[in-house]
Amino acid sequence: MDYGELAKITMHKSIESVFRISDINSIYGTLPNGPTIYTAPVYLPDTTVIFGPESTGLPQQIVSRINYANRISIPMMPANRSLNLSNAVSIIVYEIWRQLGFQK
Repeated sequence: MDYGELAKITMHKSIESVFRISDINSIYGTLPNGPTIYTAPVYLPDTTVIFGPESTGLPQQIVSRINYANRISIPMMPANRSLNLSNAVSIIVYEIWRQLGFQK
């Protein structure tokens, strides 16, 4: 990436480490039909968003650990194809960045 110095990337060895080091209230999970539209939460700098595989989504054992209100989704028209993973990530990350005032 030619813009890697602008990103803070943390790689975890397991999902357990994400839940161990993150405040449960700052963890969001993406679901196709999550109860909360992705623009509704107030995101903070320590927000963690978990995305599942494009083909299957987040496994239920992960979804069950995420606060109900933190299960977010991107609205779609009925019967439309879903967004691919990279587009969904872009939409949600950009919303978080917008809420944080486009800070570097």
